[in-house]
Amino acid sequence: MPTAPHNRLLWATSAFCLATGAVFWAAAAIGGQGSLGAGMFGLSAAAAVLLVAAKRTEWISGLFGANRDERWQLIDLRATAITAIVLILALVAGFVSELLKGHTGAPYTWLAAVGGLTYLLAVTVFAKRS
Repeated sequence: MPTAPHNRLLWATSAFCLATGAVFWAAAAIGGQGSLGAGMFGLSAAAAVLLVAAKRTEWISGLFGANRDERWQLIDLRATAITAIVLILALVAGFVSELLKGHTGAPYTWLAAVGGLTYLLAVTVFAKRS
């Protein structure tokens, strides 16, 4: 059975999903893409409902930190690493694509720079701690 703090976390995360979806919808509507915004809000609302409806599953508990053990910490670490690799590859592909079009490579250049600097900072901080 999920703990009370876990339930609050799921409800807070669900509320955050709805608020984020509302911001996306408003931003898209202001930009003249109201139907796109409605779709983004719909996906955010579906995520919020899924979180509340599935709060008793191990998968949701693992995602949101309730009773996380070493197994879930390792799953999270591996998933984060795979996500980083895929995002790096997407940034490089986008950068090269923009260069082939004769552009500067933006916005991929600054996104890659933020990622690279974050990595270097994290390695520096973690190396000094150990």
